Amino acid sequence: MKVNLLEVYSVHELALKTYRDLAKRKIERNREVAAYLKIREISGRKKWNVRFGGYRW
Repeated sequence: MKVNLLEVYSVHELALKTYRDLAKRKIERNREVAAYLKIREISGRKKWNVRFGGYRW
C-alpha cells in the first residue's frame, strides 16, 4: 500500500521530517565512525613489533 506523503503532511512538515531524519542518521554514522576509529587506534597501539624487540605502544 503506497501512501502519498503530500496528502498526509504539508510540504513544510515533510521537509522538516526528512531533514531531521537525515541529521539523525548523520549523527549515528559519525558515532559509528568514531567508535571504529577508537577501536582501531587501541588495537593498533599494542602491535607486536619484532624490529623494536617487543611491544610497540
